[in-house]
Order: sequence, then structure tokens, then C-alpha cells
Amino acid sequence: MITQEIQLTLARHQRWLDGNPGGARANFSLQELEGMDFGGANLTQAKLTGAQLSEAMLSKVNFHKADLFAADLRNTDLTGADLSNCDLRGTQLRGADLTDANLFGADLRDGTLMTANEDGGTSVANAEMSSLELERGSLKGANLSGARLASSVLTQTDLSGAILTNAVLTDADLSGSLLDGADLSGADLSGANLEGANLGSVNLKGVIVANTNMRGVKLANTSMEGVDLSGADLTEASQSEADISAADIKDRDGNSTGRSWPANLTDANLSRSNLAAALLCGANLSGCNFNGANLRGADLSDSAIDGAKLQGAIITEAKLPS
Repeated sequence: MITQEIQLTLARHQRWLDGNPGGARANFSLQELEGMDFGGANLTQAKLTGAQLSEAMLSKVNFHKADLFAADLRNTDLTGADLSNCDLRGTQLRGADLTDANLFGADLRDGTLMTANEDGGTSVANAEMSSLELERGSLKGANLSGARLASSVLTQTDLSGAILTNAVLTDADLSGSLLDGADLSGADLSGANLEGANLGSVNLKGVIVANTNMRGVKLANTSMEGVDLSGADLTEASQSEADISAADIKDRDGNSTGRSWPANLTDANLSRSNLAAALLCGANLSGCNFNGANLRGADLSDSAIDGAKLQGAIITEAKLPS
């Protein structure tokens, strides 16, 4: 339940949104609202900077363009909520239920809110790291650059066009998600689950995918420049027309040999891919489809290529298994 005072604030806020007399923008900044039930409320463009909303019921709340900078949304029910174009920098989201939520254009970068203490000092209001739990939701176009999202659950989520540069997604579950056109450059996906995800036309420059589950991922028209594929599992991946010519596979000691810590590319579709000078030595390439691929100067020495298809492939100067 919400108090009568909050109900009046919401009513004035609605008049403000409608441009009617007596309206005033809702300002819940730094207020203690733990466990409150705002279900279905219209908080478009409201100010909630640093608001304490943990355990709150926020299902289907309209937060469009709201200021939630450094707010505490831990363990909240945000199912079906509209968080599009929200300022969520520094927001604590651990344990929040964002199923079917819309975060289109939301800004989830890091942010720190400093508050004044009674003794004249200052303290950090949002010390915990963020962790999203979102299934079948939308983060389309969301700004997540630098976001700390380790162990987040983002299964079957629409992340197309999202900005995830330098984001920390270690051990995150992104299985079945749509990342078409997203910018993942510099992101850390170590130990993450990307099984069945669509990474078409994604910017993966410098991304870290050590020990990442990339089984069945779609990488059409994707550049793998600067990507270290050490230990990544790309079994049954579809990489048609992908450019992994600058991808690297290193061993445990960081040497570009792949012999001690090879990638698993079993049955991967690498047809028409640009693999010129790619370092694929020691990798498991059994059953791979290299039809029409450019393997000029590629190093496939010590690789397993049983059942691989090479029709129309360019293998000039390539190092093939003996």
C-alpha cells in the first residue's frame, strides 16, 4: 500500500504531465519507499534519484524518462515495467524481476551517489554492484557501456543495438538473446553463456570470451578483430560471412598456438567467412563448413578437421594439418 501523501503526489504529477493547473513533477529523491506498492502508477519523467525502493511492487509502472540515478531497486517486482529512456546509472538491481520489462534506450552505466552524513562527512549511497534478472524482456538500444552485470540473467532478451562497450558480463546468462547490431567492444564475457544467441553484425573488437559458451551462436557479418577465442566453445555456431581473420587463439601461457587450450568449433558454419591469417592451430574444426571461405595464410596446423568441407575455399599459403 502507498500513503495518502504519495497518492496526492502521484495525482499532482499526472496533472503536471497533462499540463493542467495545480500539477507538479513528482520528486521522490532519497525517500524511503521500501516495500511500497506502486503497481501500474504513471511515473513518467519523475525524479527518484537515490530513492530507496527495495522490495517495492513496481509491476507495470511507467518510468519512461524517469530519473532513477543511484536508486535502490533490489528485489523489486518490475515485471512489465516501462523503463525506456530512464537514467539508471548506478542503480542497484540485484534480485529485481524485470521479466517483460522495457529498457529501450535506458542508461545503465556506472554511477555513484554521494550523500551527506549528519556529522558533516559523506558516504556512498549505492555501494553494491548491479545484477539484472531479465527474461524475454527488452534492452533494445539500452546504454550499458561499462555496466557491472556479472552473473546477470538476460535470457531470450532483446539487446539489439545496445551499447555494451567495456561492460562486465562475466558468468552472465545471455542464452537465446538477440544482440544483432550491438556494440560489445571491450566487454568481458568470460564464463558467460551465449548459447543460441544472435550476434549478427555485432562489434566484438577486443571482447573477452575465455571459457565462454558460444554453442550455436549466429555470427553473420560479425567482425572478430582482436578477439581471443581461447577456450571458447563455438560448436554448431553459424559464422557465415563473419570476419575472424584477426581472431586469436592462445594457450594457457598466452602464446598464440592454441595447442594447449584450443577452441571447440565443431560443426561450425564458417562458409564464406574471412579467415585470412587466422590463428586456428590446435582447434577442433571437425565437421566445419569452410565452403567458399578465405583461409589464405591461416594456421590450421595440429587442428582436427575430420569431415570438414572445403569446397571453393581459398587455402593458398595456409598451414593445414599433416
